[in-house]
Amino acid sequence: MKKTALLLLTLLLSLGAQAQLGKTKADVLAHWGREKVLKESPGARPGYSALLLELDSTRYLQVTFKAETAVMLSFMHTDSTISEQQYKAYLAENLGAFSPQRSCQLGAKTYLIDGRKNQMVVQNHRDEGGAYPLISLLIAADPALVKSLQSRMEGVCR
Repeated sequence: MKKTALLLLTLLLSLGAQAQLGKTKADVLAHWGREKVLKESPGARPGYSALLLELDSTRYLQVTFKAETAVMLSFMHTDSTISEQQYKAYLAENLGAFSPQRSCQLGAKTYLIDGRKNQMVVQNHRDEGGAYPLISLLIAADPALVKSLQSRMEGVCR
């Protein structure tokens, strides 16, 4: 993990965005405000839907719902990076169940899985050449989504 988005600190620490998992769509809208919604759409799977929120000019949040409950968060950031050391300290403090031994980096993605196997984090890194402008962090808590992500991870990270 060369560099990571500042969004990890600004969203997850100051706003407690991970706490949005398990909330209803109405709760999420009340927290962030309907004026932040860029797009509301049905999900790729039956029974799922998504909200795309523009938090500011460089930060975006996509919340995926199963029925009306938030089961996956995807944070996107187009600017600012933090060091690998800051990122590891952040993970240790806030996502303690995720261990470096259970991670795998493949190209511009790092996969982390928690010890209980009921949550998964996928981090997209910006490449050094600048061809990949978005940095994102995805947190999934829905068993079907976690299983799908796990099978992808296991297929490429052996």
